[in-house]
Amino acid sequence: MTIRTALGALSAVSLLALTGCGSESLARDSDAGAAATVGETAIEVTDVDELAREYCDFVMPQLTAAQQAVPMSLVRNSSLNLLVLQEVAEQYAEATDLDVTQASKLLRQQAEQQAIQSQVAEKDRETFYQVSMQLDTQAIYLAAGGREAFDQGMLPEQDAVTTGSAMVSTWAEDLDVTYDPKFADLRGAAYDVNTASLATPTSALATLAADFDPAQQADADYLASLPASQKCG
Repeated sequence: MTIRTALGALSAVSLLALTGCGSESLARDSDAGAAATVGETAIEVTDVDELAREYCDFVMPQLTAAQQAVPMSLVRNSSLNLLVLQEVAEQYAEATDLDVTQASKLLRQQAEQQAIQSQVAEKDRETFYQVSMQLDTQAIYLAAGGREAFDQGMLPEQDAVTTGSAMVSTWAEDLDVTYDPKFADLRGAAYDVNTASLATPTSALATLAADFDPAQQADADYLASLPASQKCG
């Protein structure tokens, strides 16, 4: 998977379309080790599963009424992509000696206002900031794109986040980002297997999972085949 694909992966999907998750362990799908590596840094499977659980718990009250469900694997892959984006951005900040203090403060204030307006409970705020707002990653983009303005004591232009994201993407073009083959990735508007790996769907249900479009309801047969712990909804 190229770094450009990784940086664009989350833009195609609104994670808020997911509904609540089962309370059972994800251990069936979770082997110890790295879910992905960014350069020489590993993103552990346990961290991916922790974020996936937190996000399912966060959206469950709002969306259960929709009577929808998606495979928990989609939530896990989306969570992994969020962590990859954050790790790439953090490595950029370290490599370029980027000061994110002012950008973080500015975006945190805006995120807190958004949380209040959206009536997000205090206990859910950090999950809201990480998943819905991608606060740490966006702060690095803002700091990068608005670096000159911040250095002059001014507020950055409105397109600073977009500019910063492009800067991170360009910097990271040669960065080695590797996903464990058992994790799929989100490409365009479709949920697809990582075609750069040797892992390919071999059963009808696996193919349904690989072809799942997160903009629509998952195939009923596939969802029915999943245990409660492997469904979000």
